Amino acid sequence: MPNDLSLRAAFRLSAYYLLFGLCWILFSDLALNALVSDPYLNAKLQTFKGWFYVGITALLLFIWSKRAFFQIRLLMECDPLTGLKNRSWAVQFGKQKVQACEPFHLITIDLDDFKMLNDSEGHHHGDSTLIHVTRELQEHVPDGCEIARMGGDEFAIFDWVSTPQQIRAYLKAFQKGLKTEHSSEELPTLSASASIVHSPAQGPSFIEVLQRGELAVHHATYIGKGQLITYQEDMQREIHESIALTKALRKAIANRDLQVAYQPQFDAKTNKVIGVEALARWQLNQEPISPGIFIPIAEKAGLITDLTEIIMDKAIQELSASGLLGGEISKLSLNLSPLQFNSPDGVNLLLGAMERYRAVLPH
Repeated sequence: MPNDLSLRAAFRLSAYYLLFGLCWILFSDLALNALVSDPYLNAKLQTFKGWFYVGITALLLFIWSKRAFFQIRLLMECDPLTGLKNRSWAVQFGKQKVQACEPFHLITIDLDDFKMLNDSEGHHHGDSTLIHVTRELQEHVPDGCEIARMGGDEFAIFDWVSTPQQIRAYLKAFQKGLKTEHSSEELPTLSASASIVHSPAQGPSFIEVLQRGELAVHHATYIGKGQLITYQEDMQREIHESIALTKALRKAIANRDLQVAYQPQFDAKTNKVIGVEALARWQLNQEPISPGIFIPIAEKAGLITDLTEIIMDKAIQELSASGLLGGEISKLSLNLSPLQFNSPDGVNLLLGAMERYRAVLPH
């Protein structure tokens, strides 16, 4: 795109120069002859006419090129869809703020489930949604602040005029506006997660501030939809730990390196074991990880169906090998994530397991 803009600007400048040169050649002599009848004076003014042409063309080229470069710069700093400033501009602006030791708040906003909405409703609807978000931001963000689209469904606000309390107030109003203005029977409710990072006068580089904002907003989306959090120093450690656990869990699932624990179920009248509940267990470096930690990670990373399938297969195989399933144990219970009820994979998982283990499952 920059090459196209430069090429168009070069053609435009050449056309202006050619048009002005042709007009000068065609009419300057006619004008001089009409104004000066003395041949000697006319010949002398021809020399000055040449110098005047050089000077005026230099001035016109300066004006035209400056205007063209200014327009190119504006277009290169502008997001073509929303009309907001783009990431390139935001990075340069942020660096200038930091170098000038001017404190500000960087607010990072990320739309929840935008990729799913874009894939299901189409890119045209996705573009309309981004334009709608832009209008909501422009309506609620105070004058004096700068708004930029950082790419995709991520936006940034530079705010040096508001207090943290005021920022939270207008962000909540913005989030409320997204839900009420965009929601309909045909479309899912739109929400956004946001993070606030304070950059003091003598603080880190802007790239570090930007990274903190992106880490914090990712943490906000991990917690749930429509979250608004302020960056804390210990948050970075927690986020990195969560990323490391996700990678380790993904590897454990790929290697089927999970264990099953069994919670017995008793008949209240006979006090006999009639069934068991299969529970997922995971150890990392021989240290047990609480299910309250790794189950939400599996849900967030889209690993919960694979995890459930491993636990189901292992439970059926272990109980069948021991001769308990269908004998002393007549019922096997499994915990399913609510997310699996909203996915065809969750239903297919149960149906596939019943088909594979039809011979050993209790009837």
